[in-house]
Amino acid sequence: VLGAFLISLGTLSAAGRNAATTGEVIERTAELALELQARQAAEEEVRRLNRDLEAQVEERTRALEALHIKEEQLSAIVGNLPYGLVTIDASGIIHSANPTMEQVLGYRPDELVGMNVSILMPEPDRSLHDVYVARYLETGEAHIIDSGREVKGLHKDGRLIPLELAVSEYRVHGQRFFIGSIWDISERKEFIEELTHCLLYTSD
Repeated sequence: VLGAFLISLGTLSAAGRNAATTGEVIERTAELALELQARQAAEEEVRRLNRDLEAQVEERTRALEALHIKEEQLSAIVGNLPYGLVTIDASGIIHSANPTMEQVLGYRPDELVGMNVSILMPEPDRSLHDVYVARYLETGEAHIIDSGREVKGLHKDGRLIPLELAVSEYRVHGQRFFIGSIWDISERKEFIEELTHCLLYTSD
């Protein structure tokens, strides 16, 4: 009888262990299924983010290419202008100059960039230029901004060149800059002088 009881007890224990093992397997399977779903969802999110990133990169690349083309076009236009062009900041430092500046005042663009624009002026304008700019920045009273006037420019070789100068202002990220357009009017001045001389001679 005792032996039969022990056998029965062992059978029940084995059945309990099998039931417990089966429950654990089912539970673990459910956990793995959830982990798999979570991983698949994460992978899909990564793929979506990659697609969005690729689209943004492509759009950015197209925008940069378009900007590069516009910059090349602008550079070609500025480089072939028939008059000198310089850009300066509020401190009078030259940031850019076109090749025509060499024809007008003898300086290559690379010689001018980083220099104070007063290098192109004879005295007393050279010494007073920074004062003029400071007064304009403080008061807003424009004596030459957005208007043209005849001035004397100082050539690299020391000659004084009659010029027509026009200055305009623009801003980039809140910083103020100025564009100076410079025409050599030597021939015009010579022609006017000759014409005046001829008229005076004829009137005599």
